[in-house]
Amino acid sequence: MTGVRRGALAAALLGVLATAGCVTLPDGGDVRDQPGDVLPSATGIRYTPPGPARGASPHAIVTGFLDAMGASPVQTSTAREFLTRSAAEAWQPQRRTVVYDAVKPSTSGSSGDLVLTGAAWLDEAGRWRGELPAAEAHVHLRLQRERGEWRIGGVPDALLARRTWFSGAYAQFQVHFLAPDYRSLVPEPVFAPRGEPLATSLVRALLMGPPDPDAPWLANRLGGLHLAEGAVTVKEGTARVGLSGVATLPTPAARTQLAAQLAWTLRQVPGVRTFQVRIGDTPLTLEGGLTDIPVGQGASLDPADAEASTALFGLRGGRPVRVEGHDVQALDGAHAPAYALREVSVDLDATRRAEVSADGRQVRVAALDGAGPATVVTGEDFAHPAWDRAGHTWLLDRRTSGAGVTVLSSGRQLVVRVPGVSGARVTDLLVSRDGTRLFAAVRDDGRDEVLESRLWWNGDDVSASPARRVATVSGLQDLGWDGPTRVVALTTAHGLSQVTWMTLDGAPGDLGDIPAAAAVFDPVTSLVTSATPGQPLWAVGAKGALVAVGAASSADEPPHGITHLTAVG
Repeated sequence: MTGVRRGALAAALLGVLATAGCVTLPDGGDVRDQPGDVLPSATGIRYTPPGPARGASPHAIVTGFLDAMGASPVQTSTAREFLTRSAAEAWQPQRRTVVYDAVKPSTSGSSGDLVLTGAAWLDEAGRWRGELPAAEAHVHLRLQRERGEWRIGGVPDALLARRTWFSGAYAQFQVHFLAPDYRSLVPEPVFAPRGEPLATSLVRALLMGPPDPDAPWLANRLGGLHLAEGAVTVKEGTARVGLSGVATLPTPAARTQLAAQLAWTLRQVPGVRTFQVRIGDTPLTLEGGLTDIPVGQGASLDPADAEASTALFGLRGGRPVRVEGHDVQALDGAHAPAYALREVSVDLDATRRAEVSADGRQVRVAALDGAGPATVVTGEDFAHPAWDRAGHTWLLDRRTSGAGVTVLSSGRQLVVRVPGVSGARVTDLLVSRDGTRLFAAVRDDGRDEVLESRLWWNGDDVSASPARRVATVSGLQDLGWDGPTRVVALTTAHGLSQVTWMTLDGAPGDLGDIPAAAAVFDPVTSLVTSATPGQPLWAVGAKGALVAVGAASSADEPPHGITHLTAVG
C-alpha cells in the first residue's frame, strides 16, 4: 500500500474522532534493551511513512503517528518524530504490541483520545495474550505544543498495529523450553517481524523466559542469561550468539539441553545451518569439542518424539490391528480379549495399548500383543485414551455427573483435578507428547470451547493449571493433533463439516500462519491425526471410509475395512 493510501485510510478512520479524556493503556513490565528504533524488517513492499508537516493540526499529528507505526520494514523512528522530545526519549514501544481492527469515535473532546476496536495484545516477547480489556482499548495521546508545533506529549509504551498490517509484517514462530524432567523440548509460540534479523528476535524472546516466569511445567537452561551485544549476527549460515550472565550448566547433558533450546529455535531462521555461543568469554562446547553446533542438534528432545512409531492402529472385525502402508497385522494372537472393543490407543513406541470396551465402561492397558499383566480401569463412558512420551496413559471418563480425568503412571491410577475441565461436560481430551499440555473440548450452553491446561509432575503426583479458552466453535465432533504445535478440530453445523486448525496460544488463524478451514462435503464423524509432523490427515465417515484433508492423498489411504483408525499417542 502506498503512503498516500495508508495516510488516507488512517485519516478517514480518525476524522470522526470526537474530543475529552480517556483511560491510558497500562505500560507495566520490565524494561528491556531494544537497540535503536529499527525492529526486524518485514518482507513485502517497503513503506517509509512521512514525518509531521510544518503547522500540522492535532488531528493530523495523531493520524500521522498511527500511520507511522505501519512502516515496512518495521521501525519506530518516524513515529517518534510526532512526539515531544521528552516523550520520544521515554517511549518504549517494544514493551507490548496492541493489534486492532479499526479506530472509532471517542465520546470525549480531544483529538488524541482514541478507541481501538477488536483490540488484542502481545507481550514484550511477542506472546499472544488475547483480547485487550475494553477499558484499556481507550488510548489517550496527550497533545501539546512544542516550539510552536503540535506534538504528542504522552503515549502508551506499545506499538499500535492495525491488524491487516500486522498479519503481513509478523509471523508466528516457536521458541523452545524444556519439560521439567528435561526429556523433551516444549514449543511456545511467539510472534516476530518477518525477515532479518529474525534470529535476534527469536533468541531475545527465548531469553525472556517462559510465559509465566514461575511456571512449574517448564524448565529453562537459559535462565539468567542476556544478549551481550544486543543482537545475534548471522554470517555465511552461522549465527553467533553472545550471552552475558551466569548459566547453570553442571553437566555435559545440561550444555546439550541449552544447545537444543537454541538449535530448535534458530532452525526456523532461513539460511542458518549452524550457530556458535559464547557465555562471557567462554565458548559453549559440547561433547567431542563441538563449538559449531548444527541446528539439527537435540533430535532426542524432539517435542514430537522422533522415535515415535508412524504406524496406524485400529479395529478390524472388532479386534485390534496394526496398519503400515497396505500391510495389516492382527495384534492379539492367543491373547484376544473375551469382550468386543470400541477403540484402541497405542503408546508412542508401540509397545503398549489401551483398549476401550464396546460399552465404554472399561479401559484395559496391557502389552501391545495383549499378553502379560494388565491394568483395568472402570468408569461410565471413556473417551479415546491419550499417551505422553513418559508412558503415562491419560483417561477421560465422560460421566453424567461431570467429567473425570485420571492418569495411569507405573500401574497407579491418579485422579487429576483440572480446574475448568473436571466436573464439566467434556467430549474429548488431548495431551501433548511432551506431557505439559492438556486440551479439552467442553460443551456449555450449546457451544463448544477448546480449553488448555498446563500439566506438571512433582515426584509421583501430577497437577494441572486452571484451563483457559483457546477457541470457541460450534458442533465439535473431534479433536486431534496436527504436528506438535497445532490442534485440529472437526465441526459439523447445518449438515456441513469442516476441519479447523488452531494454534497452541489461541491466536487467530489469519495471524498464526495456519491453514484456512477445510470443508468436508462427505458425512464424517471423526479425524485420524498425528502429532508427528508431515503425517496425512483424514476425516472418517460413518462406515469407516476415509476422506483426505489438506495434503493427504488417496494414494496414502490405508486398506478398507479398518475402523477407529488412530496414530500413536
